[in-house]
Amino acid sequence: QLTRANDDQLLRSVYYACKLYSGALKEGMSYTSAPNTYQIFLIDFDLFNDGKFYHRGMFRLDDGSVMTDRLQIRFFGFPAVEGNTEKQADADLPKVRNWCRFIGGCNDQNVLDRLAQDTAWQEEYSMAVAASSKVSEEERAWAYHLSLDRAETDYNNELMLAERKGGVQRAYDIARRMLSAGKYSQEEVSEATGLSVEDVRSLQGA
Repeated sequence: QLTRANDDQLLRSVYYACKLYSGALKEGMSYTSAPNTYQIFLIDFDLFNDGKFYHRGMFRLDDGSVMTDRLQIRFFGFPAVEGNTEKQADADLPKVRNWCRFIGGCNDQNVLDRLAQDTAWQEEYSMAVAASSKVSEEERAWAYHLSLDRAETDYNNELMLAERKGGVQRAYDIARRMLSAGKYSQEEVSEATGLSVEDVRSLQGA
């Protein structure tokens, strides 16, 4: 993800993770058989504003102890740094970049061949290939439809936020016109536009 969402990024990540986890348990399976589930975000900005590259989220109790680690949300931040070359990035984050290449190209034999030649990544490569081979066609189809559902949810949410923003702007425009007419009290403008009296008062004083 290259830019911050207009809504709450953390709540979005929780929603994604819960859908991912709930879909992993097939009908008739026990809850104890639910697999460990990881929602991974690769982002090009500093979500937590602390300069850290990696964050992990889990469900915790009031005392701070982990309720369960079955469902984890992991954030990998790649904020653009001026003057940072690809060579420098490879030196700093070789394994993470390889995981990204594998996720994006696990069906491309050329990508797999290049990754297999990286001697520093042999253990992770073997684990990645083994995990990928266990994914059934049914699960791949489910993951594909889940991604479509996420995209549709994000799109509709962006439309809703845009409409809401536009509605607020229209309310301010109407309030300005009513105030400029000089015929309406602040309370009347507030009632007509849905803005608070404080907002109307700030407009009149601007």
